[in-house]
Amino acid sequence: MQPHTRGIRAYYSEKLYREYVQKMKIRYELDPRYGEALDPTVFVARCLRMEGRDAIKAQTAPWFKAHLTVASAVLTASGKTFISPIIINDGILNLHGDIRFRVGAVGRRASSAPASKVQKLLMAWQAIVQEGIRTHANADDLERWVFTTKMFDLFFCLMPFPEGNRRTNWYQLQSMRLCVGLPPIMPTDSSEEAEEEADDRLDVGRWIYFVPWMKEELKKIEDAENESGGN
Repeated sequence: MQPHTRGIRAYYSEKLYREYVQKMKIRYELDPRYGEALDPTVFVARCLRMEGRDAIKAQTAPWFKAHLTVASAVLTASGKTFISPIIINDGILNLHGDIRFRVGAVGRRASSAPASKVQKLLMAWQAIVQEGIRTHANADDLERWVFTTKMFDLFFCLMPFPEGNRRTNWYQLQSMRLCVGLPPIMPTDSSEEAEEEADDRLDVGRWIYFVPWMKEELKKIEDAENESGGN
């Protein structure tokens, strides 16, 4: 994508990120099935990276039924209410309300969130989603694609759950898209080129969106905790 230099992040820009989103948008819209309703069973299988036969065999298993129930609710929702990833994660993993956030250290170059702050960052992320849904209600197609993809990538960078993160992210993406009037999109077996573009897009998004946002939110959290005198 770009030469490997110490100052490589200076190459990243919002324009570059939007170009990657545009490529993804075109790729999906070239699919003749784009805009059609998604089969919840196929959607679940794709999210779980399962082959068709394995998905058929698993349909009677309680864990698959849990995934299917949530997928059906997300994909057939008629309202404009965003379904929280906490609710989605709880449903697909059958946690009975026992939400578990990931445990781990801050990543290299402070590109990952401290585990102790993940829950608060997730709440801040969801507030951005809710506001973005409101402000993008009448935006053009590309702006809605950029918004929903950006939130998808921010969530991936945050990685709040120890299990089911990729599935939760794909489920909540559909909820966001529905809320802004975009059709759902199916996780696909992408080409090597498409996968590389997705990785590059995520890397750009991490450094121009996620890291600055995370640092700003952590400062707010720290200030609030200092004022309250607690953790």
